[in-house]
Formats: sequence, C-alpha cells, structure tokens
Amino acid sequence: MRRCPKRSAACQKLRWLGLSRNPLGIFPQEITQLQNLEILDLRRNGLNTLPDSISRLQNLTRLYLNSNGLHTLPESLARLQKLTDLDIGGNGLRTLPEVIIHFQALSATEPGR
Repeated sequence: MRRCPKRSAACQKLRWLGLSRNPLGIFPQEITQLQNLEILDLRRNGLNTLPDSISRLQNLTRLYLNSNGLHTLPESLARLQKLTDLDIGGNGLRTLPEVIIHFQALSATEPGR
C-alpha cells in the first residue's frame, strides 16, 4: 500500500490500525481523524517526519514507529497522555528526544539498535 484509503477516516470506531511494511513515505493525515484509535503500527514505512496533528489521537496507548527514517519527534507528541508504549528504535535518533519526558504513563521506549 502506498497511500492510506480516504475511507479510513470514516472508521471512527477503529481501535487498532496496522500499516507496517508499506512504502507510505509520509504520514497519512487521514489517520488523525480516527479519534478512538488506541494502537497504531507504522513500522518500516520510510517516514521521515511526523505531523503535529498526530496529537489529535488522544486515545493512543501504543505507537510503533521503529525502522523508519525519523530524526526528530514533534513536540505535539507530548499531548498523547495515554501513551504507554512507544517504539522508536531503528530510526536516526541519536539521543532520546526531549518530548519523552512529558509522558506520564510511558513504560517502554527504544531509541536505537
């Protein structure tokens, strides 16, 4: 899959979305409309950046971003207060991003391998 289907925005009750191993290249903005999403798997998609709008996913508890091309994380990520699991391994992050200190419930991170 190269793009997220536009209809996915209509799936308001969706709680888990697995899009790993797709050549997306950019974060599909349609995902930010999935207000009930709790688990988002975007591993191995060639993502270089995340949009500030990711902060709209207020129910997100698990976010898998490993093995992309991320060098930074947006400050808006700190608004995801329910986030308990964040996998950012295998990216271009050389240090643990400062935004991580804002997570109250975060139990696991993996900055690099």
